[in-house]
Amino acid sequence: MNLLRSLWHSPSLLNGLTRALIVIATLALLWILAYWVSSQPVFALRVVQVETMGTDKTPDSVLRHVQESDLRQALGAGGFEHALRSPLEPSQSVLMTHPWVRQVAMRRVWPNRLVVRIEEHQPIASWSDGRLLNRYGELFVGERTAASEDAEEIYQCRLIDLSGPVGSHLRVLERAVDVDAVLSAYSLSLDSLTLSAQASWSLALEGGPDFSLGREDLPTDWRSRATLAAQTLARVEKWVATNQPSAQVARIDLRYANGFAFSTQPSHSRRQPVRERAASTPSCLHHYRQGTAHAA
Repeated sequence: MNLLRSLWHSPSLLNGLTRALIVIATLALLWILAYWVSSQPVFALRVVQVETMGTDKTPDSVLRHVQESDLRQALGAGGFEHALRSPLEPSQSVLMTHPWVRQVAMRRVWPNRLVVRIEEHQPIASWSDGRLLNRYGELFVGERTAASEDAEEIYQCRLIDLSGPVGSHLRVLERAVDVDAVLSAYSLSLDSLTLSAQASWSLALEGGPDFSLGREDLPTDWRSRATLAAQTLARVEKWVATNQPSAQVARIDLRYANGFAFSTQPSHSRRQPVRERAASTPSCLHHYRQGTAHAA
């Protein structure tokens, strides 16, 4: 009672209270007005514009795996109805659960349009646990056949099979890029690269023999040994064709300081020399360099 009496007999306090009530009432009216305006039909979501993200404008201009139905489901699950009022995060989170989506960005455009930017994974290699590697060296879950079709039809390249212990995918991918560069200089094409649990490297050529590169602690580095084998492979195949017409080179062992050994196996069909068998379609590994450069 004393507080009310003091307030009543204090003009400054009454004026302050009056101003505060006016401000609160004004803010409430503005909020009600804004809510009413945003609820008008003109602000209901009418257009969803889908754009793609990526470093190559032509290949990435069309989404291959995210369909219109996926987008509708994401917007519905996120409760997106009004271009101004509906939150973006729930629908964006639903889209991010799509196995082929790498990243999503959404923004509103006045008065009733939503722009959705999506980047799909671009596969460049397959990993031994069934997953795929994208151009940034990230593992994702995707269907191998669909990934191969993407590589061949859109990017005009082929996937490389990589294998190694858990957590070694980036190490194996980096080595595959380097090995592929060495082999390409001699018109040879990498088909697969494997790092064993004992830290030993092996690879297979496209249409050719397997190579045992050995461990990192050998007297000579892997690049020197692989270069030596690539330089002499044509002569080895020629020698085998002349001296063992019914055989073909099966494996080349590079675990020697100043040379290599090779083994043969029965040939069920006559093959051309490996240089003539070199794949006309390059591997997709060169897209890894492009991807990491873009990410940096």
